[in-house]
Amino acid sequence: MKLKRSERIVVMTEYLLNNPNKLIPLTYFVTKFNQAKSSISEDIHIIKTGFKEENIGEVKTLAGVSGGVIFTPTLVEEDARKILDDFIEKISEGDRLLAGGYIFMSDSRESKFNEQTWKSYSYCV
Repeated sequence: MKLKRSERIVVMTEYLLNNPNKLIPLTYFVTKFNQAKSSISEDIHIIKTGFKEENIGEVKTLAGVSGGVIFTPTLVEEDARKILDDFIEKISEGDRLLAGGYIFMSDSRESKFNEQTWKSYSYCV
């Protein structure tokens, strides 16, 4: 698929955000967008700069045959504290305490905890 640079950057950003901590070969993007490696590298540099300025995460590029790009999410301490405080509040509800000091969390994949919430918690840990 042949996209404009701005469109490629949007798609690449979305892919990186949905695949954190995974090595993605540059050839994946080269093939997907039918672009030269140099163009993809420039796009990644733009994304890398934006992520750094906005404290979204770190984009690392690795050279060589087994190289590629890795997105590592970062979390500002203030945001991490807010997320963890929210988590503690949710699991501190009186009806969650079980005998033996255990906390009931079997419903955590349901209504009180959504997928985005779990992703936020995992970034804190």
